[in-house]
Amino acid sequence: MTARDRWDRIASTAPYFAVLAEPRFVDPAPDALADFHRSGDAYADRVLRELDVQVLGGAGRIRTVLEFGSGPGRLAAAYARRGFAVTAADISPAMLALTRQNAPSVDVQLDTTLFASRRMFDLVSCVFVLQHLDDRAALDVVRRLIARVAPGGFLHIQFPFRTHRPFASRAMLDVRDRVPALNRLANAARGRRGDLPLLVPRTHSIDSIVSELAAHGLSVLHLDVARENELEMARITAARD
Repeated sequence: MTARDRWDRIASTAPYFAVLAEPRFVDPAPDALADFHRSGDAYADRVLRELDVQVLGGAGRIRTVLEFGSGPGRLAAAYARRGFAVTAADISPAMLALTRQNAPSVDVQLDTTLFASRRMFDLVSCVFVLQHLDDRAALDVVRRLIARVAPGGFLHIQFPFRTHRPFASRAMLDVRDRVPALNRLANAARGRRGDLPLLVPRTHSIDSIVSELAAHGLSVLHLDVARENELEMARITAARD
C-alpha cells in the first residue's frame, strides 16, 4: 500500500483521530468536532502571536499561508478564518476533500503539484507531519518547504525529538504497524474499532533540522519544547532574511 493509499484510507476511517489521538475524535460528535477546530484556532493564534513578539509587525507581514500536510483542515481552516489566503497541500486526495469541506475558501493541492511549482508563501506551516516520516524523508520535506518560503517570510514546523515509550513497547508498535491483522487484534483487545489506524511516531534531531534551516538561509526566531504524552515535541519558527 502506498503512502497516498494509506492516508486515503485513514481519511475514510478516522481522519480527526489521526491528528489528535483522543478517543472522542474517532467518531466525533458535534461538540468534539467543534473542540477539534478550536484547537486549530488556538494553535494558529499562538504562532501568529509569537511572530508579532519576535518580529516587529511579523504577523502583519503575512498575506499567504501554505499548510503542508493539511489532513482534514484543522489549521488550514484556522488560518483562513483569520483572513489569510491559504493553500493546503497533502499527499491524500481524500484528506484534501475533507479540507475543502471544512474550509471552502482554501485552495487545495496535492503535494506533488505544489513541489512541482515555484509558488512561495509568507508563512509555511508543517504540523503533525514529520513524525510520520523517517529521517531522510523528513529532511527532504523540510528542504522542499524552505524553498516555498518567500523573501521575508516564515517557516513553522513541529516534530517529536524524543520518546519516553519503553523499547519493548516501541518494538511492539512497529510489529503492529507492519502486520495490520495484529493491529486489529490489539484494537479489539482495547475495545476499539478494528480499523482504527496505528500511526507510529518517528523522532528527529533538533540539531539536524536547525542545521538544515541555517544551510538554506533561515534564522530561528522561536524554539520551544514540550512533553505531550510519551513524546517530547519541538516547535520551531524561522525567518528568511
